[in-house]
Amino acid sequence: MIIVDTPEPSFKVINAARDQKIELYAGQKVTLTTDATVPASSQVLPVNSPDFMKYVKLGERLFVGMYLATGSDNFSAVLQVEEVEEKSVVCHCVDRATLESGAIMVHVAKYSSEMPSIFSQKEVEQELKIWDQPDLVDFVEVSCTRTADDIKQMRRFLRSTRYMRETKLVAKIESRQGLCNFDSILEEADGIMMSRGDLGLAVPLEKVVQAQKHIVRRCNQVAKPVTVTRVLDSMVNVPQPTRAEATDVANAVLDGADAVLLGAETVRGSFPVATVRTVLSICKEAETAFNKEVYGKYLMKSFPSPVPHDLAVAASAVRAASKIKAHMIICFTSTGISPRLTASFRPNIPILTVVLPTLSVGSNLKWTASGAMQARQTLITSGLIPVLADPRGEPSQQHLQDAFKVGKKLGLVLSGKVDFRRSERVVGSSREPIRRCRGSFVESSKIGGLIVLTSAAREKSSS
Repeated sequence: MIIVDTPEPSFKVINAARDQKIELYAGQKVTLTTDATVPASSQVLPVNSPDFMKYVKLGERLFVGMYLATGSDNFSAVLQVEEVEEKSVVCHCVDRATLESGAIMVHVAKYSSEMPSIFSQKEVEQELKIWDQPDLVDFVEVSCTRTADDIKQMRRFLRSTRYMRETKLVAKIESRQGLCNFDSILEEADGIMMSRGDLGLAVPLEKVVQAQKHIVRRCNQVAKPVTVTRVLDSMVNVPQPTRAEATDVANAVLDGADAVLLGAETVRGSFPVATVRTVLSICKEAETAFNKEVYGKYLMKSFPSPVPHDLAVAASAVRAASKIKAHMIICFTSTGISPRLTASFRPNIPILTVVLPTLSVGSNLKWTASGAMQARQTLITSGLIPVLADPRGEPSQQHLQDAFKVGKKLGLVLSGKVDFRRSERVVGSSREPIRRCRGSFVESSKIGGLIVLTSAAREKSSS
């Protein structure tokens, strides 16, 4: 799975020499200037934008630190604005810090919503041009998403490309404005990433927890994947996290987050492999404490009445799997919608997502099959294990048998045990011939469990 992050509007300190360390001391005066000819020093920090003064207000606090700074180390500083002049800002350094050359960022928290949300169409096209290749990019993250229009604009751009038309969009919520417009953003985006580092600078720290719970809950209600960032900052320098960090990761899982993104811990941390193993261990343990039955009932109550058809089928599939003590759910799909809806109920068994390739005739009059990207895109949703089906022929009993074999190979189901299958297209049971179906129903199969059938047309209409 490949996720491409778009460039974000940001202010950076320039003219710092290679390997230069800039020492700042508590109480000293620091001037931020737009004069690009001035070298960076502990007294003067030149900024890359001539419009910097437009976004700085007297009395506010600026955060200055290296890219992906944790805020808990001595590589970042807080500057209090005391004077705003035509081409410079005079600040009071609140705490001591050592700024190392490279990407030194200046975060203007309070007024960052006035900055342009994303770069111009030309700049975005230039950045993403190298990624416009066949079957390559699965997701594009829209940095600093503040309104639903940011997502719409990026989607229009992707549809104008040659190979990224099926690429999904993830909105990064990292500003106060993005938080205020979250519901409309969620409606347009294919997934959400809560960038807690930047969001923690834009809103009071005590509000971040409440924001996280709201964001995760809303994403769960509409069956869209949500990712949480900045979890084990201390492991940038030490091989073990704090107990508070471990608890934070577990609580993200218990809230309903689909994924955890590691940043500074793996980009420049000293223990990247240990960090990944630690997060994996914590997440696995937290999942055992997740009360999925209570959660499923809560989720059903949050839906409007009558419950949408696809959601009702997904809920029934999960309940039936629980009743028969199934070891696995097999879900056939062509778009990924049905397994995502099923996964939103957090069943306590894995969901084997069998993606049925779509056949088409290319410009060279040759048959081509697509589906690999759709399979990879399910990886961002918790509980889904993707498998690409054989593109030859229609969905058939052979697909069921192949899926069952994959489940046994992965250790998800043992021979002779009951399994559960949910399908949205043309399938057949082991006792009856293949047939087409327009509705959804439950049926027994010879090799155990149940099969839920629903038409592909219905899945497309729900998107």
